[in-house]
Amino acid sequence: MNNSNNNSADKKKTYPKLFSIGFIFKNPNLPIIAFLCFAITILAFGFTYHYQQRYQESQFLAKARNQAAAIEHNINLKLQELESLAYFFNASVFVDRSEFQTYTSRFFEKKHSIQALEWIPRVLEADRHQHTTLARLDGLPNYNIFDIGEDGRAKPAVKAKEYYPVYYVEPYSSNEKAIGLNLNSNTRRRQALEYSRDNNIMVATERITLIQETAHQYGILIFYPIYNSLDLKTVENKREAILGFVLAVFRIGDIFRSAFEVSDSEMHAVLLDVTNRENTELLAYFNPAHNETQEQNDVSLGTWQQEHPLQFEYSITMAGRNWLALLSPSEAYFVSQRSFFPYFVLVMSIVLSISLLTHIAQVVCRSEETNQFAELMKSNSERLKNEIKKQAITQIQLIQTNKKLELTQTQLENQQAQLVHSEKMASIGQLSAGIAHEINNPIAYITSNLEMMLEDIEPAKRAMGLLNQLRTAYTDCNDKEITSLNHQIEQLQHESKPIERVNSMSELLSASIGGTERIRDIISSLKRFSHFVPSEMKLIDINDDVLEESLKITWNEIKYKAEVIKHYETPLPFFGHANDLAQVIINLLMNAAHACGENGEIRLTSKNNATNIMIIVEDNGSGIPAENLEKVFDPFFTTKEVGKGTGLGLSISHGIIQKYGGSIYIESNLGVGTTLTITLPKRDI
Repeated sequence: MNNSNNNSADKKKTYPKLFSIGFIFKNPNLPIIAFLCFAITILAFGFTYHYQQRYQESQFLAKARNQAAAIEHNINLKLQELESLAYFFNASVFVDRSEFQTYTSRFFEKKHSIQALEWIPRVLEADRHQHTTLARLDGLPNYNIFDIGEDGRAKPAVKAKEYYPVYYVEPYSSNEKAIGLNLNSNTRRRQALEYSRDNNIMVATERITLIQETAHQYGILIFYPIYNSLDLKTVENKREAILGFVLAVFRIGDIFRSAFEVSDSEMHAVLLDVTNRENTELLAYFNPAHNETQEQNDVSLGTWQQEHPLQFEYSITMAGRNWLALLSPSEAYFVSQRSFFPYFVLVMSIVLSISLLTHIAQVVCRSEETNQFAELMKSNSERLKNEIKKQAITQIQLIQTNKKLELTQTQLENQQAQLVHSEKMASIGQLSAGIAHEINNPIAYITSNLEMMLEDIEPAKRAMGLLNQLRTAYTDCNDKEITSLNHQIEQLQHESKPIERVNSMSELLSASIGGTERIRDIISSLKRFSHFVPSEMKLIDINDDVLEESLKITWNEIKYKAEVIKHYETPLPFFGHANDLAQVIINLLMNAAHACGENGEIRLTSKNNATNIMIIVEDNGSGIPAENLEKVFDPFFTTKEVGKGTGLGLSISHGIIQKYGGSIYIESNLGVGTTLTITLPKRDI
């Protein structure tokens, strides 16, 4: 309680000093630190504010890019509808008014940005009267062809070589003013019409004022030519073959507005025709305040660019014309995107700066206490040095003891290695009679084959001598000697049959080579098994380097007692010592062979899963009593007769498997058989 009261009193004495002028003059670094904190606060606020602006701009550009792509997508969809109507005309011999109405009505079932779809036939002056009569009979009693002047006013048609009047139009109710309009009578319409006809492509006009326009929007016409011939190689062929045009009529403001949803009311947009860079034309302007396009003369391009310094440009190709969409954020966009994070950073920076300065002042105030504490620590350090010396002596004694223990452990490991090697030699001793028998068999028939070859080679040598004499006699043309030699050769062939003996020599040699290879395999397996385990492990194959090698060594012990059935899963790579694992398998195979009587069966199985390798040795021998199962891995425990086992085989095998972090598990039933399962964990190679 006294200590806590003293600490409280110290704090009450210390904190008032933080705000005194004397304390500041005593520590001149504090004003510098305060200035740095203030500068960092301003920089942090400026950085976050600037970052917030850049983020808003990047968000707008991404949104504007999507919006401009939506405008272009909307335009392309309408062009596809015009192409569909053109394909319908090209596939039909004749399209009457009702068929035209039926085909186009599906395009206007929903809200649509196309003002009208029309059929514009080519009418020659000679056919004008007939054309007018047929139109009046077809439900248009007041039908007449009329022209439109450059001022946009309708007037009677001037006599011309040919006319291109509006004949079919859908929807009719809002576009009846256009019926009979000769599109060849106006410069902008005629230029697009003739270019489309002469080049057989879809062509859009420059901006025009539609005759049916009531809201002061600009419009465009898109011509798609229809011909009555496939021979269109030259311009003259196309002009002669032209039947007319399918036509799409657009109000540009409707196209523009249909691409903007209510959620896009925070964005200004202007659409320009930049096909002629020297004469850029304004097509439409979207005002987010009213969510609609403004009238034609309400917007000045120069004024718009000055008022909207941040803008996104997007080029659109519209049936041969180049349009440019310019999008800019409105004031409402920046208001909706406004974030208080920069101001939060400013407030937090001020708070942190004050906290830091307060903390530094407290540290300075307590420095004297720290010096006093340092003196106390110095006195204590002397005492600790003495304690450390004592501990150092104890540590040296522990190190010496550890060295003795390590030496003892090394000796035990060497003795264990000698014991394992002795067990190998004992296993070889038990197998020696069978191995000798395995080696004597091939040596015996090799010796017999060599003796037979010595007997067979004499008649062959005699036959060769007679053949040489016969060749000499033929050379000297001595008929009597030739006859005598032929007789001797026939007699030798009849008595000794040298050719058959030479042929049998090849078979004897092949058999002898096979015998020597069998001897080499047995000796090689024994040599590998009998050597000490190398110091470094390597990558081995469980099936070939362990299981098959073990079978070669124990085969003579097994083959007269049991049939071996193998079930290997390949591949089975493992990082370890083949000799170690082979010693384990040899012990298990020999135990299985000793347990089996005549006509026994040993199953040798290898399996592979994600984490482990499993080796299973099964036999149908006599089995092990249940009371002995817990003792089979104990050193020197054996159920065999005296002189037939050391009792170390399974104990050493158990130790080898544990060295690899694995396990060995035994199951046995009397009169049924025994199963030993080895599990080896996989290692990273």
